Order: sequence, then C-alpha cells, then structure tokens
Amino acid sequence: MRCVFILIFSLGLFVPFATAQTDRVPLFNEHPASISNTVTRDIDFRSHKDARMFRTRLREALRGGVNFAGRYIVATWGCGTGCVSGAVIEARTGKVFFPKELSPFIAGNYYDDDDKPIEYRRNSSLLILDGAAGTGNEVDEPSFGKYYLVWKGNRFEQLRFEPRQDQR
Repeated sequence: MRCVFILIFSLGLFVPFATAQTDRVPLFNEHPASISNTVTRDIDFRSHKDARMFRTRLREALRGGVNFAGRYIVATWGCGTGCVSGAVIEARTGKVFFPKELSPFIAGNYYDDDDKPIEYRRNSSLLILDGAAGTGNEVDEPSFGKYYLVWKGNRFEQLRFEPRQDQR
C-alpha cells in the first residue's frame, strides 16, 4: 500500500512538469546541429521536379553556404506581395527539398518593419515562420501565426503553432 501511495504521489509531482513542457516555446539551443564545412559545387537539379525552375535562386543560396541545421541551406525568394517561397538544399549532395511549409509562405502585409517572418540558425534544426505556412492555392483561409518547425532530414515536423490574434 505504501508503494502505491509513493508511486501516485510521484506521478502527481511529475505530470504537471511534463505537461508544462509541451506549452513552452521551442528555443534554437534546444535543437542543436553540428556544423559541417562541406562545400557543394552545384545543385542536383534531378533531385526535385521544381529545382530547375528556381535554379538562379538556388545557386545564389548555395554561394552563401550552410545557414541552417549544420549542413543545409535555406533558400527563399519572393512570390508576390507579402509572399515568400523557398527550398532547403542539402549542402553535401546538392539535393533540393521543397517543404510544403515554404511553398508558399504568406508573410506579409501585417508586419512591422522590425518583424522577422522567418528565423533560423546555422547551428540549429529549428525554423520559425511567422505568417501562414504552406498555404498554396488549396487553402482558402490560411492560419496566421507562429509555426515552430524542426527539420527531420528531408521534411519539417511542426512542434508548436501559436495563432496570431490580430489577423489582418
């Protein structure tokens, strides 16, 4: 009986802490990535059907070097007023990924000049989008807010979404 009481008491102390962690905002340093010094000479345009269409933007991003998750390059470009689209390049192989969250990413018309619609770090696999991620043409009413995404090798996994209260 005493063991059961101790177990229930212990779980009662642990559960609130475990629950609170899911409500926390993810931080860059919680998703570390080892930085690679690999230099790729060119993009593998055969790796994705849309890579050739954006070859100029992809090559420009490649020249900038690794800027995300240790060995990846985030490439972005405008796709209209308040719209950003992009891809992720694996620096070792030149392979291109077009994650749905960046295709397109609606960033605009409700930002202050100092707001950053997309944030990422060279030494972290966390990427933060502030806007409406992956809206494309298939979504009629996008969800505006902050998307906390972590890169899992060839795709993003959503960790958290904070809806924007003042959608415009």
